[in-house]
Amino acid sequence: MKGKLKSGQPVNGVGVFVRGGYAPQSSNTINGDGSIALFAHGLVEDRPYDSFGAGFYYNKISGLLKRDISELTFFTRNIQDEKGMETFYDFTITPAIRFIPSYQHIWNPLIAQAAKQRDHADLFLARVTIAW
Repeated sequence: MKGKLKSGQPVNGVGVFVRGGYAPQSSNTINGDGSIALFAHGLVEDRPYDSFGAGFYYNKISGLLKRDISELTFFTRNIQDEKGMETFYDFTITPAIRFIPSYQHIWNPLIAQAAKQRDHADLFLARVTIAW
């Protein structure tokens, strides 16, 4: 495995990614964050460079910001912590060109809650990456 990583060859298999963070609520709008994702690469024999995955996240919105938004909207907005999930599939067109469609669902998106009182958002994305 070490030799393969140093050579630049793709490593096939399944992996898990986990992260977390904290900031004082007086210094940041998000004062707690956590996410976990499952990622797989090269599992389909006919598509050895493709990958796919799914992930979930949680953002704890600062209590100070929640209070400020509530006061600025004359107590008509009750901001909740934000949560979301994403799935994607990375299609390899050539080793240097990839097409990556993905879907995200967000529960209680901060800006949508404050501006429009929306409790969710759905995003469909498509990215093309070219490495040279």
